[in-house]
Amino acid sequence: QLERALRESRAEFGPRDVRTLQVVDGIAGLRVEQSRYDTAEQGYRAVIDALEATRRQSDPLYPKALGNLGNVYLQQERYADADRLLRQAQDAQARA
Repeated sequence: QLERALRESRAEFGPRDVRTLQVVDGIAGLRVEQSRYDTAEQGYRAVIDALEATRRQSDPLYPKALGNLGNVYLQQERYADADRLLRQAQDAQARA
């Protein structure tokens, strides 16, 4: 259902619309639940990159995606990366 929602959202709103990015974030979360961390990382990275490219770091999805990616890195025992992203998420949340 999420894959269908993603296709429809991309067609209706475009790939960088926040509604589409929320679906990407949801799919990445599902991939975490499935222990598919590489795919989850790609999803969260896509959300972060799209929000940065369109200068929408003030959107609430931005710190959420940063934190989610940081948690993926914790699961992968990539502690330095996790620390960096979780701090970045905290800073982005404070600015929002």
